Amino acid sequence: MLSKITKGYKQLIFSVSKIVFLLSLCVLIGIAFVFPLWKFATELPKTYTVTILSVMGAIFIYILTKKIINTGLKESLITLLKIFIICLGVYGCVQVVLIGKRILIIPIIIAMILLYGIISFGFKDNTKITTKIYDSSKE
Repeated sequence: MLSKITKGYKQLIFSVSKIVFLLSLCVLIGIAFVFPLWKFATELPKTYTVTILSVMGAIFIYILTKKIINTGLKESLITLLKIFIICLGVYGCVQVVLIGKRILIIPIIIAMILLYGIISFGFKDNTKITTKIYDSSKE
């Protein structure tokens, strides 16, 4: 019985120490990444902004190029157009709320839904060729 109790306390202490170790590791890694970025942002804000925007732009161009290679130009442009329609609709709704004319949100949302539907379903190729052959003898 005493061995079961000591074994249970060993497991408890091991689990607690593992949690403390992982939390301290997360804090140290967080400090290692965040502190230099914070120092860079406060010391040279313009350079930091240009650097961050350049990195984000490079990542965006990489993802866009990869998507165009994988899915083709037409599908990629349709996806970008969908994202643009949603962003423009949200921007329009926010602007309408900020000027105090909330009733104008209704036509903006309707237009956003209609445009999204036209882009999503209007350009689809409905002539899909199926290779499945129907065999009536299997019934």
